Amino acid sequence: MNNITDHNKKIEIAVNKCFVSMSKNCLEIRPRERLYCIFHGRFFLLVTLLTHVGACYMLYATYINGYDDDLLLITSLMLFLCIISWVFEYTSTSVITKTSNIVFNRKTRECYTYYNNKKYINNVDDVIFSGGASTIISLFRREKNGTILTKNISIDDGYNIKIIMNYINNFIRNGHSELPIPTKLAWTDIGCSNVSISPCKALRHYAPWPFCSKITDPEENALKIYMWPLYTFIMFPINMFFALLWYLFTKIFNIKPHPVPEEAYEGDDSIRVTPEMAAKGIRP
Repeated sequence: MNNITDHNKKIEIAVNKCFVSMSKNCLEIRPRERLYCIFHGRFFLLVTLLTHVGACYMLYATYINGYDDDLLLITSLMLFLCIISWVFEYTSTSVITKTSNIVFNRKTRECYTYYNNKKYINNVDDVIFSGGASTIISLFRREKNGTILTKNISIDDGYNIKIIMNYINNFIRNGHSELPIPTKLAWTDIGCSNVSISPCKALRHYAPWPFCSKITDPEENALKIYMWPLYTFIMFPINMFFALLWYLFTKIFNIKPHPVPEEAYEGDDSIRVTPEMAAKGIRP
């Protein structure tokens, strides 16, 4: 019994980063690239804000100092940095808005996703798993001119390819009944699992000890307990500032993931169980 429990726990940990939901016929997973782009987007948003503030200050300084040559050069560089930072920000947000989750439908035996606004629908037997330090799913689509476009999508950044591949294949062959469902995301992934989190959720998530809920994640414990002064007075304010700034940006510019293809849940009208629902004992 303990061996089975340990094995299931190992599977949960392996699929935790990419798992989105599971129903009777469909398994939905998250591309890892989106999490990277959310992190990059938050960082470049701050860089963009700072460069714009700096550029405005330099424009003002140039104006009141009679268009000094040195100030003009610095102002030009600041304006150039503004443009570059917006390019990086646009690149990061474009990946988020043009990429959907990946759905494996065991009833139609098809895999569905959008990547770079292009729809990929492959038979599950044609999906190729590869990787080492990361798990990659290879999909293909035929373009109008007859050429075949292949896309490699990373879904995990750990040495978990065998476990994840077996998890997906077991779902396709045997369904959900024997598969464990993750019940909680890693603490470090919650901030990027959704495109953004609300101010209230961000406060609950980043709140330092003793104002936070029970700590169970090892990384959260290391930061909030063993590094308490550093986290409470430096990291907590920074994390909250990043979270609030990014939240406002995503709401104003409507930054959200591309929806999965309409055909993805064909033939499936059962409940889609998320980790939060699984934690309450709900199964498909």
